[in-house]
Amino acid sequence: MKLISLFNEAHFGIAALKKCKHYAYSIPLLCFFLLFANYNFAQVWKVGDKVETTQGKNHPATILAVSNGNTYYKVHYDDNGWADGWIEGYWIKARNADAIKNTLAAAGPRAGKYTIYVYNSGYGAYDGYFILKSDGNYEVYLPGGTSAGKGNYSFDKAKMVVIWKSGPFANKAWDGTQKFEVERGGKTNIIRLKQNTIGTNSTDS
Repeated sequence: MKLISLFNEAHFGIAALKKCKHYAYSIPLLCFFLLFANYNFAQVWKVGDKVETTQGKNHPATILAVSNGNTYYKVHYDDNGWADGWIEGYWIKARNADAIKNTLAAAGPRAGKYTIYVYNSGYGAYDGYFILKSDGNYEVYLPGGTSAGKGNYSFDKAKMVVIWKSGPFANKAWDGTQKFEVERGGKTNIIRLKQNTIGTNSTDS
């Protein structure tokens, strides 16, 4: 009964923060950027690469020159939307990157362990994890490793959302979009559980 009251009291996240304060802000702001920083910024481009720039709206472009340290790039705008010039790597992404992300996401979330993070004032609080299974089942675990319940889920490919059919996440208190997203070229899978809470699974973490 203690687990049930914990879960209902504050819908798992806040309760875990209260009971496990030593976890609450153990992950600094840097971790936020490691999880959510635009993957484009980590990319290193070379002369001749066909890319897109994202200032205001997307423009197809070609890399003309690269600065020392690969932080600035001189680009030619293939649609003549701007004059040739230097921009930060942050504003550059792979051409058709959005279409590629959508194609990867259409396969749905992969089975495995998804770590839960609650973000507040720039800090990510570890809030347990859940296991997605390929047979449509899942199980949620509190930060201490105790099970908070099991349930069933499905994936709506048209809306790109996870549907929790039963179990802990089926509670309406989980008011997030449940939107499924793919980042870092498919290495990271993200499910948006609440407005400030995500579940994330990365193949290289």
